[in-house]
Amino acid sequence: MTTMRVVVADDEPLLLADLVRLLEALPDVQVVGQARNGFEVLELVEKSRPDALFLDIRMPGLNGMEVASKLDPADAPAVVFVTAFDQYAVQAFDAHAVDYLLKPFDPPRVLKAVQRVRARLGRDQTDTLARSLAAIATQRQEPVPAYLDRIAARGVRRTRVLDVREIRWIEANDNYVRLHTADGAHLSRRTMRELELQLDPRQFARVHRSAIVAIRRVKELRPLGDGDYEIILDSGTKLTLTRSYRDAFEARFGGIA
Repeated sequence: MTTMRVVVADDEPLLLADLVRLLEALPDVQVVGQARNGFEVLELVEKSRPDALFLDIRMPGLNGMEVASKLDPADAPAVVFVTAFDQYAVQAFDAHAVDYLLKPFDPPRVLKAVQRVRARLGRDQTDTLARSLAAIATQRQEPVPAYLDRIAARGVRRTRVLDVREIRWIEANDNYVRLHTADGAHLSRRTMRELELQLDPRQFARVHRSAIVAIRRVKELRPLGDGDYEIILDSGTKLTLTRSYRDAFEARFGGIA
C-alpha cells in the first residue's frame, strides 16, 4: 500500500497533537507537516505536496474553507475538514467533501476518514475540489452566528453585563476567565477556547494560551527573543505574544516590521 502523505492543521496545540498521534498510528500514513493557521498550510502544500489535508474549519489568518478555496484544482490534495461546533458546516461537507471529523477525535472515525481519502485519491481530484468548493459557497450563504457583543460576568452578589468593547484583555483563570476592563477584572464561567470562537476575530486576538487581547488596545510590540514579543496595551499592561500565536497575530496588522 502506498504511503499517504498528510498535512494536519489546527490552531489548538493539544488537539493538533492528538490528531497527529492518531494518524501516525495508522499503517502507511505519514504526517509531513503541521500547521496552526491557514497561511502555514498553504506554505506546506507548496513545499511538501501532500496527498491529503486535515483542516480545522476555524483557524486564524485563513480558515480551513478559505485554504481550500485557494488550492490549485489541477493538483489539489484531498481535504478532510475538522470541526467542533459548526453544525451547518457538518451538514454541507457531509455531502461534498472527502470527509469531516468532529472534535474530540475518535480513533475508529479517524481510520474511516483515512480510508475514504484513500478511496478518493484514485479519482479525479479536480472534480473533488470543485464539489468541495461548491459546498463552501453554499455554507457561506448560511446565516453566520453573531459574535458576542455583551457578556455576563460575576460580581459580589450580582451579575454584571459587560459590553465587549469595554474589555481590554482576557486572562485564563482555571475554569473561569478574567475579563479586564477599565474598572477592574470580572469573572466569567467560560473557557478561553469558547471565547476565542465567540468573539469577533477582527476585534480580539489570542496571543498566549492564557491571554486574549482587544486588538484596538495594542499600543506597542517589543521582541523578546526566540520568536516571542512583549505586547504593551494602551493601559500600560504588558503581555507576552508567544511564537505559537505570532503568525496569526501578525496577519491582523499586515505583518510585524
